[in-house]
Amino acid sequence: MTGVTVININSLLEIAEIFRFRWDTATLACLDKPTRFRALARKLGADLGDRVEDNSLSRSLKRLRRNGLITAQRRQIGGRVVPYYELTEQGRQRRAQYEALVFTYQELAIPNGNGRVSNNGRHPATGGPAASDSDR
Repeated sequence: MTGVTVININSLLEIAEIFRFRWDTATLACLDKPTRFRALARKLGADLGDRVEDNSLSRSLKRLRRNGLITAQRRQIGGRVVPYYELTEQGRQRRAQYEALVFTYQELAIPNGNGRVSNNGRHPATGGPAASDSDR
């Protein structure tokens, strides 16, 4: 089979798992220092140009904590105790995976005039023709 690219299905499933939940990826990307909930919500909203619902962010933070990617360190602020969310070592490794994937995607992609990325009709992994809308 000459000229056919073989895709490692296990690697593909690992990548799919990384992006399984919409806000988890963006949340990890925004946690560059210990951050309070409200500050994180504002940063996500500003970076994405879209408001993140408190309930969605809460679920994402709970999931990331349960998976060992972040911690919530409680700090005394005035008379209140508030959590500050930060990456664990495992979370930093996951974020590095995101950075590598984004870098690779950007290397393969060609920006078009409106700030969006296009692969010039080519499949990003193989360089072959991308599936048309009618193929999906």
